Amino acid sequence: MSQRPHSNMMPKQIAIRRIPQNLVLVVVITFTLFLAACANNQASVEPDPPATTPAAAVPTAEPTSPEPEPGPTVADSTPPEASEETTAGDTKTVHFTLDPERSTASYSIDEIFIDENNKLATAIGRTSVLTGTLLLNYDDPTASEFGQFVADISTLQSDRSRRDRAIRSRWLESSKYPLATFNVTEIRNFPADPVEGVPIDFQIVGDLTLKEATREAVWDAIATLNGDELTGAATIFFLLEDYGIPVPSILGVLSVTDGLTLTLEFTMVADNG
Repeated sequence: MSQRPHSNMMPKQIAIRRIPQNLVLVVVITFTLFLAACANNQASVEPDPPATTPAAAVPTAEPTSPEPEPGPTVADSTPPEASEETTAGDTKTVHFTLDPERSTASYSIDEIFIDENNKLATAIGRTSVLTGTLLLNYDDPTASEFGQFVADISTLQSDRSRRDRAIRSRWLESSKYPLATFNVTEIRNFPADPVEGVPIDFQIVGDLTLKEATREAVWDAIATLNGDELTGAATIFFLLEDYGIPVPSILGVLSVTDGLTLTLEFTMVADNG
């Protein structure tokens, strides 16, 4: 009788020990599943930006970033200097050079030959030793730029060698002052609508130097532009005494009326190179 109760207690103790182990296993599995579910829920929520984070909010009415500085518009995209250069570049200018082979400078003066019964004649002397340039402005010819025009008057020749020697040694003293120069300062009475191929009358104003004297001179000019050639003539009348030149006179042989006409017949050629 005393042993039966002992045998009945053993199974009960075993049963009691197994129940906590199963319970622990169930709790562990349940807790593990719970954690996994929480992790899944957190992963599905993370891609959406938090609604309460103001830094991630999309700007609505007022932009938060600074406005860019205004750039140049079409009207002011080109600086004034570039505009002026462009305007100057659009102006057509061509450089012309005097062609000495087709140009002459000459003087003419009235003489009276006393020893030939007061015969009246006109003395003419010429030279082609000339230089001169012109930068022709087609849009505004009066704004054209002239180089200095130079004539070697020591090479003047007429129909009498005696006269030529007297001019070089006594009257013009061209053996001592061989160059006559002219510097253009102004163009007057130039037509507003010149036409190529049609002769144009106008005046050329500048400083004429003979010997050691310089005076303002106004030349009456006529010129015609034909393609790459500018042809024409310019004349001026002045008194010799204005330039300190003695009036030629040979006692009993020759007398000269004071008054000299200078003429420049020119052909200028465009420099196409």
